[in-house]
Amino acid sequence: EWPGREDALLSLVPVDKVAEAICLLSRVEYAPKWAWHLVSSEETSLQQLIDVGTKVFECQKPQLIPVEEFDQKRLSSVQWKLIAPFIPYLNYRTRFKAIHASEVLGSLGFQWPKMDENLLDKLYRYCGSSGFIRASFLNRKQSFDDSGGIQ
Repeated sequence: EWPGREDALLSLVPVDKVAEAICLLSRVEYAPKWAWHLVSSEETSLQQLIDVGTKVFECQKPQLIPVEEFDQKRLSSVQWKLIAPFIPYLNYRTRFKAIHASEVLGSLGFQWPKMDENLLDKLYRYCGSSGFIRASFLNRKQSFDDSGGIQ
């Protein structure tokens, strides 16, 4: 069991693209009107994230339970503290207002990649092969290049 809702929306973007956006915005000569929310307008549902992850790592899908119904005592205090910052993102359909950042980045020729099943698969496999997510069986099944691509 996991405290989350299938329909929760996540704006997932690769960190290298966030770094690129930060570099571009640091060169802008005027002050922003608001905070720069570096999020993609294309959202990924928690269900899609789980579906691709369980396929890649060949594991069982967790049962999602809304946080209001989740028994916090099922986790140790350390486990709860580790996941607590992510609970709102995994339970609600929160959207960040990023109109200003999107307009400025778009005028600089920047585009967020489409976070589809192919990119999620590639990112999960890279996390497995790099050791960020422990999945030793991935290295036995196939090898990856430094960018997470299959060789």
